[in-house]
Amino acid sequence: MRSCPICQWGKALKHCRKIHRMLDDYPSLLQGKWIYLTLTVRNCEVDDLRATIEYMNQAFRRMMNRDFWKRHVLGGIRFTEGGAETLET
Repeated sequence: MRSCPICQWGKALKHCRKIHRMLDDYPSLLQGKWIYLTLTVRNCEVDDLRATIEYMNQAFRRMMNRDFWKRHVLGGIRFTEGGAETLET
């Protein structure tokens, strides 16, 4: 299952290793200021998930196209994470 918490945890570790390797290979990337930015939206129904992710991607693209972003941001790494709530009966 794609959204299995254990699988997601393994995927996160894999991405972390890749990033660390990249920073080891290119130490110049460590120059400058780094921020950790988390953007969230309210939980949605499963049927609305595709539209919600498309909306988030469009909003992020709009943010990246702003002059402020283009002047002050050199690059970044973006992840989209989804979770499932359990229904209590």
